[in-house]
Amino acid sequence: MLLRRLLLTFSLLVALLPPVAFAENVPKPSGAVSQERSRRAESTKARAKASQERAKKAQVKSRPAGTAASKKKASNVKKAAAVAQPRAAPRKIPRLHITLRNVNTHDRVNTLRLYEKGRGRALVFNRKGKRKVDWLLRDTRSGRIRPPPDRLVNQLYQAQQHFDAPIHLISGYRGWARKTSRHFKGWAIDFRVEGVPTKTLWNFCKTFAKTGCGYYPTSGFVHMDLRDKAYTWIDVSGPGESAQYVKSDKAARSVPDANPVRADTPTEGADAPEGDDEGDKDDGEMEVPP
Repeated sequence: MLLRRLLLTFSLLVALLPPVAFAENVPKPSGAVSQERSRRAESTKARAKASQERAKKAQVKSRPAGTAASKKKASNVKKAAAVAQPRAAPRKIPRLHITLRNVNTHDRVNTLRLYEKGRGRALVFNRKGKRKVDWLLRDTRSGRIRPPPDRLVNQLYQAQQHFDAPIHLISGYRGWARKTSRHFKGWAIDFRVEGVPTKTLWNFCKTFAKTGCGYYPTSGFVHMDLRDKAYTWIDVSGPGESAQYVKSDKAARSVPDANPVRADTPTEGADAPEGDDEGDKDDGEMEVPP
């Protein structure tokens, strides 16, 4: 009797249970599983992105308040400095050009073009320009021409570019000079640079290697020639006078430096001291140019 009652009660309970209670144990279709996984992945990405954005905002807030402003101020200062800085004055004589004037003949060439040549980038004239320079440096007594070495003309060009002023030629080739003279060979030039003190020009000339530089403060010009060893001297004599060499610059300080702007009176220049370098007394031993 008791057993019947228990069975009846159990059957009633089973009949009353809803069928939904067993739905969790039923496997889901494959499409539903893939959708669930993709939803979870998107949710994870969204949380990671939100976390990164919060970290960036925190970094911006942690910066000092004046950093952005100071950078902007520094940028404005640089721009103002660039605007306020004066531009370099335009050159009187452009690069790769030379202006020469012979004070004895009054012949001149204005902004004559030079051209770079070879690996060493030596500067040379074209045929027409070379003829003009050779004519300016001719022997003014006979009119004969002996072309100067390219290195000598290059050094003359460098002097002009350094001071950015025309060059006044006093003397170049001199066929009547002594045979040991570099003027006789066409390896020497007496010159001045317009507006430049003679001593300043002489000091610049001394920067050239294997070059003879003579300082003539009374006559107001510099002698420059090519040689195997550098050599310098000072001659305080005036135009037409015998040479008066001094051993130091101190002795030449008492001699007033001729005004290089107005000292354009005709003169035939000067020679280097005899025996100033090895080979001066033997014409065949002088092997210097180019």
